[in-house]
Amino acid sequence: MTNTSPTRGSSFWISVILISVGLLILLDNFNVFYLGDIWSYWPLALIVIGVVKLVGSNYKDLFSSGILIVIGTVFLLDEMNIFYIDDIFELWPLILIFIGGRIIYNLYAHGGDPSVRAEGVAEDRVDGVAIFGGREMRVDSDTFKGGNLTVIFGGSEIYLGNSRPAAPRAVLDVFVMFGGVEIYVPSNWRVVQKAVPLFGGFTDSRRAIATSEDATENVMVINGFVLFGGVEVKAAG
Repeated sequence: MTNTSPTRGSSFWISVILISVGLLILLDNFNVFYLGDIWSYWPLALIVIGVVKLVGSNYKDLFSSGILIVIGTVFLLDEMNIFYIDDIFELWPLILIFIGGRIIYNLYAHGGDPSVRAEGVAEDRVDGVAIFGGREMRVDSDTFKGGNLTVIFGGSEIYLGNSRPAAPRAVLDVFVMFGGVEIYVPSNWRVVQKAVPLFGGFTDSRRAIATSEDATENVMVINGFVLFGGVEVKAAG
């Protein structure tokens, strides 16, 4: 007999955390349960969610999980008077270091794969950086594996209309800050959004969308982080 019970992945445990926190707040509001100084440790929720996402992805979703863990840690240190949020502006050069490191990672993520051409497109993946500018990329492959995309104060378009995700799924990692990304895919693709939006958004504007969670073909997962920007999935015409 086939077991049809849902898999308890990271999304399940994050939901449990949110429900538990909501119940505690509700009981505190009605004076049934007193939270007291526990509010000082609210950043632990971000850290726990980040750890759950990391473990649930088998330690592959390092980027978005790491963002949550770092943000939670900074706020926790502030609550404990070890580090003050006001001092975070002194750390702004870390943004430049991070951007540079990510660009290097994009260049050498495949071990310097010579099949990656100058425009950042390989036979089965896409890797690109757009800073204060824009770029258009197209991949025609029956085994599209995904890639890495960094967009900062710019825009990028990726056309995958003649492609098909490699089995079991293609994984596209994005980092968008003050910019936008448009991804054109066929209607029979199931796009799984796992990117973390912070003052940003993710939209699938295709009229016909493959949504079956049991689908094992034509699946693309989008990981990463969207800050003051957007990622939009559109139908490939």
